[in-house]
Amino acid sequence: MRDLVFAWRMFRRSPGTALMAIGAMALGIGANTAIFSVVRAVLFKPLPYSDPARLIALYEENAASGVHRVDTSLANYEEWRDHAKSFSSVAAFAYWVPALSGEFAAEQILAGHVTANFLGTLGVRPAIGRDFTEAEDAEGRNTVVILSHSFSNSRFGRDAQVLGRTLLLDKVSYTIVGVMPPEFEHPNVDQRRQRIELWRPLGEHGGKARGPGYLRVIARLQPTIRIGQARAEMTELTRRIARLHPHNAPLEGKTVDLGSAIAGNARGPLHLLLGAVGLLLLIACANTANLLLA
Repeated sequence: MRDLVFAWRMFRRSPGTALMAIGAMALGIGANTAIFSVVRAVLFKPLPYSDPARLIALYEENAASGVHRVDTSLANYEEWRDHAKSFSSVAAFAYWVPALSGEFAAEQILAGHVTANFLGTLGVRPAIGRDFTEAEDAEGRNTVVILSHSFSNSRFGRDAQVLGRTLLLDKVSYTIVGVMPPEFEHPNVDQRRQRIELWRPLGEHGGKARGPGYLRVIARLQPTIRIGQARAEMTELTRRIARLHPHNAPLEGKTVDLGSAIAGNARGPLHLLLGAVGLLLLIACANTANLLLA
């Protein structure tokens, strides 16, 4: 109480100085709060998956030509899935932009093709309904979808009977089998910030073509394996693929923890920005001290 009385007296004695001090501190604190909120969301906030520290993103790259983070072919994904022992599960996804029509206003939405083990690899489950089955991850049988929580609410409200209803996507009828929890976020390993509205099984197997592809690959480390061991195994596996398929030789498999993959190139600039606003706060504090001591 005594401090408040003293502050009020100082304000009445020199309102200009007080307002300048308040403005300087407000600018410094406000900028730090805003930037730290962004940095926390991108760099520090735990990923909303089970044991996220064991989640990995797998890429291909051509180091000689400076090409990094090349999407993977179906054939190479299946090679990694079947032969990499460092991972308990290897899953893949691709983006899909279907046209929604039927009972809803026609529009294009951002969706995902995923392997049947995609959600299992992340360690998450639908809040309502079920996950995809292996049988549904086949061409001609993959006409089922799992909705995001926001998409389900915007199209069906809080209808508990959403399961079993159908959506018309690219003029094909898909049956709704699940709805994800509200906190679920798709692992956008290519730094896309758009929201994925729904997912369907990939439905493709037996890939032949190699080289640059269209799949993003994620994996979960075995409990006793460290990322360095996984990197070494991926290097050996890449050499094996190169021997068996020489035309694939320029591409090398790379292993990155999922958090770093999602943050991507934003990590460095965000650290610099956080340092800059921290310096701004120090300057604001110094200016305020000078005003009070003058």
